[in-house]
Amino acid sequence: MPTYLLDTDILSESLKRKDQRVVAKAIAYLAVFGYYTICTITVLEIVKGWHKLQREDKIQEFFAQVAVAEVLMLQLSDAELAGRIYADLERTGQPIGLADAMIAALA
Repeated sequence: MPTYLLDTDILSESLKRKDQRVVAKAIAYLAVFGYYTICTITVLEIVKGWHKLQREDKIQEFFAQVAVAEVLMLQLSDAELAGRIYADLERTGQPIGLADAMIAALA
């Protein structure tokens, strides 16, 4: 059964537990797989957000919540693919954030 790489927005929403639809899907996913699959770019984005707000407590809470997560790291081939995705979308007038291109390449 394939696992799924969670985007930062989805992981963030599942951890906040505000949107019950997202929470229900997160619980169902964990019941099947037992852990989330995230990437180092997601870690960067979440830490950046909490650090910007000077919420070190939230950073520590985040690390406690994802301690059992599978964390994928960007490899050279992923970086190449991310660059191509980023450039292709920019060239066609559909730009996305660089972090999103990197997450897409990892997925």
